[in-house]
Amino acid sequence: MIFGKRKSFVLKSDSNLEVSSTSAGRLFKEGLLTSLSNPKSILFFMAVFPQFIDTEQA
Repeated sequence: MIFGKRKSFVLKSDSNLEVSSTSAGRLFKEGLLTSLSNPKSILFFMAVFPQFIDTEQA
């Protein structure tokens, strides 16, 4: 699914809404932005990293 070709599809309903495919790069950017802006992940890394960072070393 990751490397396969994406296809458009049509939703069968009263309005016959057509949905086009989105590029893999755009999907990656949207996912990355969502992950980086997630407050739970930000708080997790703020709690974990200070334990392993030695401020007296370069």
